[in-house]
Amino acid sequence: MGRQLGHGQGRLALASLLEAVLLVLVAAALSLPLVWRWLDEEMLWIGGFAAPVLALLAVRWVRRRHGSALLRPGAGADRDGAGAILRPLCAAAMYVLFFLVVAAIFWMLALSVNESGRPAIEFAGSVTVVALAWLVGFVTPGSSAGIGVREAVLIAALEGTLGAPASALIALALRLVTIGGDVVFLAAGMALGQADDRPGSIALGDDLA
Repeated sequence: MGRQLGHGQGRLALASLLEAVLLVLVAAALSLPLVWRWLDEEMLWIGGFAAPVLALLAVRWVRRRHGSALLRPGAGADRDGAGAILRPLCAAAMYVLFFLVVAAIFWMLALSVNESGRPAIEFAGSVTVVALAWLVGFVTPGSSAGIGVREAVLIAALEGTLGAPASALIALALRLVTIGGDVVFLAAGMALGQADDRPGSIALGDDLA
């Protein structure tokens, strides 16, 4: 679909790489309050120093190797690199919104099975747990879409409050909800792609990164 819109393979591959990097960085940042409890002070200092250094080195490498693919012609702000920074920041903000929405669904599912009528987990805690579950599932080799791994993290977060059966039910329900969302967005994307496939209806070319 990207090539039909006029984007080259290099740009699409770079976009996929940046997506993975940004998602990992956002998930790691949101899960930091939970991870903070598990790490000793020395490891936190090392990680706190290494993370921004590695991020800056990665940005420098990407701009040096693929800077021309990130900049769109025409706008002066884009020519000096401002556009290349602004668009990833906008994408990162959308990833934060994604984790907040998933955390809200997780929080509501936990509330729905708690007989006391009180939240089984605070919303802020839901954000850190969901982000950590996504991150662990993403970096675990052989786990397609983190299946089983993310559920294990979610169950561990609720098991002490709700018990194993209810926690497993919530984790499974969240997986079904997210799969349902994927299906809905896939159908909508395909429908929009077919509608925009008319001659002359799209003229994006290299003007969008």
